[in-house]
Amino acid sequence: MKILNLVHVGSFALICIIASSAQGQSNLLINGSFELGNTGFSSDYTYSHNHAGMLSEGDYDIVSNPYLTHSLATSFGDHTSGTGLMFVVNGGNNPAQIIWSETVNVATNTTYALSGWSASWSGGGFEATPGTLVFYVNGIQQGNPVEVPQANATWQSFTTLWNSQSATQAVVEIHDLLTSAYGNDFTLDDLSFAELSTNLTTAATIYNSVEINWGSISNKTYQIQ
Repeated sequence: MKILNLVHVGSFALICIIASSAQGQSNLLINGSFELGNTGFSSDYTYSHNHAGMLSEGDYDIVSNPYLTHSLATSFGDHTSGTGLMFVVNGGNNPAQIIWSETVNVATNTTYALSGWSASWSGGGFEATPGTLVFYVNGIQQGNPVEVPQANATWQSFTTLWNSQSATQAVVEIHDLLTSAYGNDFTLDDLSFAELSTNLTTAATIYNSVEINWGSISNKTYQIQ
């Protein structure tokens, strides 16, 4: 995935289109790939593993295939290996509910990237009302909401950036803005929260750049959306 960042250095800003934002950096999340099962994170949703093939709204499960959670779901494997585990959600109607959350220790004045993969799993070829993910760190929304792919079984990556400033902990949350009872079925996998290197040339390939005048704070990273 490529993201567009703007970094202010001295008297000018450098706009850089770079590849996935935290390559080579250590993932602070305990169980971002969900291979450890239902552990290492919290959720306001209800964990439902014995649901007789009908995952209810506002419930989630950790399985290797969405079809195991709902008799009408599209059958496909996880993002990590195709045979591992994933976080499967039947979206509820309350955007205030936390789908997934973890608290991690962070360094001050450091930029971190929250990234992961999502896919829809409703029956048929496409999801009529795909979920809409929104990301929070320490109670503040980060970046714009991201719609899960409408085509079922299509994994798509997402990334948003956060600067810790004076914080030493990050409470990372994922919510679903969609309130529809119809559809709103999706999966999450390979979540990561990792430090973004300040050396863009080593963190990722720079595809394009341009200098502009920018009245920002020196040595801060900005995401252009």
